[in-house]
Amino acid sequence: MKAVNILVVNPPREYRENIDGEYVDIAMEKAENLANELSRSINLIHEHLVLLLVGEQKQSFAFGRALAIKAENIHELIKEVMLMLSVTENPNLNFALGLLSGVYQKSADDWSCYLKIFSENPKLMVFYHEVILTGLIEQYQLNTLLNIIKNGQLSALSAINLKYGGVIKHLRESDISSFCLDLAKVDAGGHWVALDIMFMYCYGDDNKFYATKDALRILVTSVPLNAKFRGGHSDMYYWKEIISKISKTEGLDFAKEVCQQIIAATDDKLDYGDIWVLSNTKHKHYFFN
Repeated sequence: MKAVNILVVNPPREYRENIDGEYVDIAMEKAENLANELSRSINLIHEHLVLLLVGEQKQSFAFGRALAIKAENIHELIKEVMLMLSVTENPNLNFALGLLSGVYQKSADDWSCYLKIFSENPKLMVFYHEVILTGLIEQYQLNTLLNIIKNGQLSALSAINLKYGGVIKHLRESDISSFCLDLAKVDAGGHWVALDIMFMYCYGDDNKFYATKDALRILVTSVPLNAKFRGGHSDMYYWKEIISKISKTEGLDFAKEVCQQIIAATDDKLDYGDIWVLSNTKHKHYFFN
């Protein structure tokens, strides 16, 4: 189907400026319009799933989302997409993610049922950390992800995208604290991922910060500071910001813990750039004097 290839898989970039001065993605609009048209003849899409599940997919998410919202019955298509994902090497998930995002907009219960299938099928659970991002996550789904990670089907690093998009912002502080503390126990890399998730969960919300302070203190004072297990200098920024905020209410014991942590890291290839970050924290006098 030429229209799918031209308007969904590899469309040219097109934008226009609206009356508010905002740029509108015309290519996305065209993909959504095509989905609205095909929603009445959804069987036509079954013949072209390979085209939508491999290689670069510029507008397949928007196409899939609009299709799931508009079509009356999308179950058979999603069922076939999941089957193809289970047998396709290095598939592109964008179309599947778009479908699930659209399903969530119509029915969170249906969405949860599809996620359950992903979590129970050994060939599909490797995608679980991505499909749960298509809606607002419930606590039991977070626990399912943790179990998949603990069982070795996914790495601890796969949870990193939980810090984006506000998909866990609605969850209770105690539940996020528990999840992150358990994730940190998986391995040293999981420790940093847990700290990143906690930082973004609390970002801009003092109530969440103080409600999770005990967990944050455990994570921030025990995370390995050497560069081997970190994603980059942004991790050290998060660490520094949490340390600075906790130090405003904690006493000398906390300062000693942090100092001992830094001293221990100097014997384990602590990056010179990280030392500069540490020495330039707003509360450096608290730790280094």
